[in-house]
Amino acid sequence: MSDRRAWRLPVAMVSIVAAMIAGCSNNDLNLASVSGHVTLDGQPVPGVLVTYKPRELQGTTSYGLTNDSGEYQLMYTRTSAGALPGDYEVSLTPPPVASKSERAELEATGEAPLSTPPALPARYQQAGILTATVKAGPNTIDFQLTRE
Repeated sequence: MSDRRAWRLPVAMVSIVAAMIAGCSNNDLNLASVSGHVTLDGQPVPGVLVTYKPRELQGTTSYGLTNDSGEYQLMYTRTSAGALPGDYEVSLTPPPVASKSERAELEATGEAPLSTPPALPARYQQAGILTATVKAGPNTIDFQLTRE
């Protein structure tokens, strides 16, 4: 009889932890999907880190990376897409220039390195110049930048 009681506590603890983990899903966070395009003078801007920093002190920064078409999708965590609804300051960061050895390594693996980062005007790289409001549900937020 004591053997039966010995396994009840571990089983109960595992059940409680499993219920807690199941309860902490993305739906509980009410994440909104956010995607869009970044263009400069009408041309797509690839390889740019798009950062949404909450204007309020509470909240988590969401990030996305533009593809060759200038498209991005925000990620809240590595495995959770989206952002919490609210107001954000947005900054755009071009990728660093690959060194000769990094370019050679990327080319050897069949990847095409960016030899020069996109020429983004410095003002777009500062938080607060670009802003966005994320609403519940799907959001498409495009940034149509100009050199002027």
